[in-house]
Amino acid sequence: MEEMGALLERWRMDEGEVRRRLYRASTPRERERWHAVWLLAQGWTAVAVAQALERDAHTIGQWAKALSEGGPKGLVFEQTGGSPALDGEQRAKLKAAVQQSPSQAGINLSNWDWKAVRQFVAERFGLALSRNSCLNYPRLHGGRLCTGWGLC
Repeated sequence: MEEMGALLERWRMDEGEVRRRLYRASTPRERERWHAVWLLAQGWTAVAVAQALERDAHTIGQWAKALSEGGPKGLVFEQTGGSPALDGEQRAKLKAAVQQSPSQAGINLSNWDWKAVRQFVAERFGLALSRNSCLNYPRLHGGRLCTGWGLC
């Protein structure tokens, strides 16, 4: 594998640019990848970076290889598999719905739980969410529906 300093130079980047990309990354996974590159550029070994980031050294090597082969675009995180995420407008509609009872939102269930969320999302947006994805949106807190995405 190419030395990190030479690799960055080849892509017309320096440690400062890597740090800027680390702070501006659009997803946590992309941020983690830039963090690894920044640490490698500081002279850390892949093993040390892997230990610090609680990753496998092979993963750190894959990220360095992705940067070597694809430049900065090689570190961009692309969602693969899993349930589709709700966009902002869809989250807003779900937020409005959970402010009322499921029946008032047109869902024939008594409580807002993952099943009600799945049914609402399927009927309104034509998306099929898994049980786990539905559980990522609603959280019952003190008897009322809450989420980490500001739905309550």
